[in-house]
Amino acid sequence: MKADLKQLARSRCTQMVVLLETHLNQTTVQSDIKSRFFKNINMPLSAHNIDEIRAEVKKYIQGLILEDIQKWEQDSKHYQRTVKMINEEFEKKFQSIREEFEDVERLVHIENEPDNDFKGLFCHKCFNWQIII
Repeated sequence: MKADLKQLARSRCTQMVVLLETHLNQTTVQSDIKSRFFKNINMPLSAHNIDEIRAEVKKYIQGLILEDIQKWEQDSKHYQRTVKMINEEFEKKFQSIREEFEDVERLVHIENEPDNDFKGLFCHKCFNWQIII
């Protein structure tokens, strides 16, 4: 069951990556991110060295992309649907295992019932015979 659920999650995550990559590669999305970047082109940058400036600009661009990813998830609900789907699959598999266990438990109880000739009682909870006199 664990392997099946991992495979389902891996498959859904791969699918989400492709969908997100497709979304981020749209020219309208890229234009929106660029326009938000240039809107704040006069942002305060450190004047110490070029590496610090690059790091600040990179962090700002990553923030813009993250905002777009969050908006994409809010609109599409891919992650939420994936979590719901995996939980439903888990519940379905768990219920199936529970039903199989209950079937086996009933069979064990039936097979271990005492014969009419023998005056005993089998306790299926502790698996002990109790002699009734």
